[in-house]
Amino acid sequence: MKKSKTQQKKTHRSLLHAAAQLMGEQGFYAVSMTQIAQAAGVGSATIYKYFASKEALVSGFFELSVHEALEAVQANSELAQFTLAERLQWLLDTLLQHLQPHRAFVQMAHDLLHRSPLLLGASWPAQAALQQQVEAWLQEAEAAGEIPSCHFKPFLGTLFADYTWAVVTYWLQDQSAEQTQTTQLLDLSLDV
Repeated sequence: MKKSKTQQKKTHRSLLHAAAQLMGEQGFYAVSMTQIAQAAGVGSATIYKYFASKEALVSGFFELSVHEALEAVQANSELAQFTLAERLQWLLDTLLQHLQPHRAFVQMAHDLLHRSPLLLGASWPAQAALQQQVEAWLQEAEAAGEIPSCHFKPFLGTLFADYTWAVVTYWLQDQSAEQTQTTQLLDLSLDV
């Protein structure tokens, strides 16, 4: 029986959330693909139709989180009234809110990547989506006269994607109440 796109999306999401939950609790190596499939309520073979490996699940979780954050920001009807810095801060705040319930998983993934930096491939998950959105916002800010003409927008998009993952790293280490130090970091660095 062929699944609808909506059902496939739901299964994809369930697998990612089950992986984040189990790996966050037990660690990357202690969890099997079969356990993740069972926790998501799908058959053991079904998981491989969506993800070839546990590494793909880790990468997929971050892809989903970034895309959900981008969708949430873009869905706001008042987005056009925000400055470039406000849009960037809102995107980062939204991403961190999406990651918060899975903080233990994000920490596990961070530690894993620290030991094996090429585990997920040559680029950060969702790097291209972040780059494209930032480049579009830079173009809009330039057209509105908010920033001067900029011929290196692709470089800034790449820089922001790297900055995003650096912020996530800082956020993981932030022990302040409600991660207020991360908020201060965003305020100060985005004002530059």
